Amino acid sequence: MTTTICEVRSVPELHTVYLRLSGLLREEDVRAFSGRCRLITASFGGRKHFVLADLRGLVPASPEVAKLMGESIAHGRAHGVVLCAHVSDAAVARLQTMRLARAATVGDDQTVDAASVEEAERILEEAREHHYPAQRKAAG
Repeated sequence: MTTTICEVRSVPELHTVYLRLSGLLREEDVRAFSGRCRLITASFGGRKHFVLADLRGLVPASPEVAKLMGESIAHGRAHGVVLCAHVSDAAVARLQTMRLARAATVGDDQTVDAASVEEAERILEEAREHHYPAQRKAAG
C-alpha cells in the first residue's frame, strides 16, 4: 500500500511555499491540504510568491480529486503565486498536474517542470531575483 503524503510549509523570507504530495490522494486529503494552502497563501497578503511542488511518488488522481487540486491551484494563482516549479517522477501524474495548471491559468507561463528539487530551487532563486531585485541587493 502506498503512503499518502500531503505537506505544506511556508518560508516567508524566500516568498516561497513548499508542497509535498505523494501517494494516492483521497478527497478528504486534498480538502484538508487545500485548506492549509489557502491559509498560507493568505499570509502573503496578495504579494507575489512562489511554489515548489515536490510531486515525486504522486499517483494520478481521480476526476474528483483532480477537480479539487485544480481549484486549489487556481486560488493560489489568483492570490499571488507567480511561479510554480514542479518536480515529478511519474509521467502520467506530471501530465495531469500540468493539465490542471494550464486549466487554472490560460497560457500557463507560471508552471515550470524541473528534473530535481535542486533544479527547482535554482529556478525559484532566479525568479526571486527577477521579482524582488531590491531585496536581493539589500541582502548581498
